[in-house]
Amino acid sequence: MSIAIRAGDNFVVEIDFDRSEVYPPSHYAKNFVRILSEQPLSGMTVLDAGCGTGVLGIAAAKLGATVTCSDLNPGAIRWAEINAEKNNVSIHCVQSEGIDEFVGRSKFDLVVCNAPSNPGTYNPVVTPRDNGPDGRQFLDSVLVNAPKILHRNGRLLSCSNSEQDWNTTRDILNTYWASYRIVADLDEDFSGLDQFSEDQLKAWVQQGHCWTEGDVTVHNVRYFFAYH
Repeated sequence: MSIAIRAGDNFVVEIDFDRSEVYPPSHYAKNFVRILSEQPLSGMTVLDAGCGTGVLGIAAAKLGATVTCSDLNPGAIRWAEINAEKNNVSIHCVQSEGIDEFVGRSKFDLVVCNAPSNPGTYNPVVTPRDNGPDGRQFLDSVLVNAPKILHRNGRLLSCSNSEQDWNTTRDILNTYWASYRIVADLDEDFSGLDQFSEDQLKAWVQQGHCWTEGDVTVHNVRYFFAYH
């Protein structure tokens, strides 16, 4: 399958994917691409952590950045490489459980991370669908460790949603980062996000993390830059 992610009239990232191998780009990806398209990335080094189809890293590469894409899922790495070729850009892909392996080895000007938020346990081994009981495992790892792989004055671009508890995200940002800035605060529905079961959505509504509007479930998503 294919999808075109657009930001404005002249910027587009074309993405191919197979749902059996990798999550397709969602409205999260569209918002990230829009935010990236507004950044001066030419000549910068960028890590797309948990890259999926590679859409964010490819967007950064099209804006002139030198890009590394990492993901635990080998299918994601394969599709990121396919999509880089489709968009006529060069990226370096690394299969990695997280960003720890870059500590002491690589430095970046920007880390971008559209972290998965679906909860799951490590059984029998860690998979891309396993993010701990509250869906924060990967996000927390990036929030804590990204400063270790950033150049001075480097930045993180990520997001945190209401089912992950923004207060927890805010507390980690205040602990590990010099400052942060919310660049988009949006209420978005779960349309197209097949990885979340109906039972999971109902549980989040019952817990007060999400709510319903008509027949759709809605959550709040905050996109932010954190500054090293």
